[in-house]
Amino acid sequence: MLNRAKVLILVLAMMGPLASLRGYGQDREAVQSQEESRLVSARVGDVTRVDGDVWLKRRGESDLQSLRIGKKLSAGDVVLTGAQGRAEWSLSPGNPGSYFQIAPHSQVSVFEDNADEMHFDIFQGEVFVIVGTIDRGEALELDTPYALLTVTKRGRYRVRVSANNDTDAAWRSAKLRFVDSKGQTGRVTKHKHVRFFATKE
Repeated sequence: MLNRAKVLILVLAMMGPLASLRGYGQDREAVQSQEESRLVSARVGDVTRVDGDVWLKRRGESDLQSLRIGKKLSAGDVVLTGAQGRAEWSLSPGNPGSYFQIAPHSQVSVFEDNADEMHFDIFQGEVFVIVGTIDRGEALELDTPYALLTVTKRGRYRVRVSANNDTDAAWRSAKLRFVDSKGQTGRVTKHKHVRFFATKE
């Protein structure tokens, strides 16, 4: 998915709190105890919340269908949200505290949906990822036009891809590895904000 472009990388100290999608992350801890019995058996990619217009395009199909709670996302599926659309699905069957949230005006594809190797392509919009635990040998990759981001620690991550493919990522109490479109690698620690965008030659 990485575009071949000259990319400038800015690593900034993050200012202010890192909040998840409005109406999602704020009440997650308050309701988690009631949800654990229902979500503890959830598979990777089980849709746990849908608000507004959210559509699903199955692999190999051209028609869109409405995304519903209880649907199971699989490799090759694409999720799209409208102006007021939001959705959330589980990341780990053994940990009800791990979620992938997608904001309005976003498009995300499921590339790999195994419990030990999760990979999502973020084409546009904003996503918020809550990782409760990540065991040794597990991988969570977020692929954007200008960088492949790999989550290596528990924490809260926000990734935004703008209309011109500029990519912003922010996190707290977490750690992220990246590979940009030129093959440059790096590792950024907690309380940081990193930005990838193309520059003119």
